[in-house]
Amino acid sequence: MNKLVTSGYIAKLFKQADKNTIIRRPNLRRFAEQNDVEYYVHDTAWLINFDDFMSKIDIREHIRNNFKNADMNDIENSINSSIKSNDEIILPGLGVF
Repeated sequence: MNKLVTSGYIAKLFKQADKNTIIRRPNLRRFAEQNDVEYYVHDTAWLINFDDFMSKIDIREHIRNNFKNADMNDIENSINSSIKSNDEIILPGLGVF
């Protein structure tokens, strides 16, 4: 069985990694709904499949799975340079993330 955690738990992880994060529970819940992440709505909390959620927010994995014909070296270089400089991620032929 995959690990189910609350949306609050995931939000706290983002907050620990970046104290200025704009990610909140409603954003996480909306993302789970819109991206086919396994989740359950309980009386007092949303339980989200942590592994499923994390795999869907991994942009590198998303690109590998959805843009098989793209030049992966260009994409990897663009992602890595954007992450290092905290810029928007601009992917050749794919746009801004």
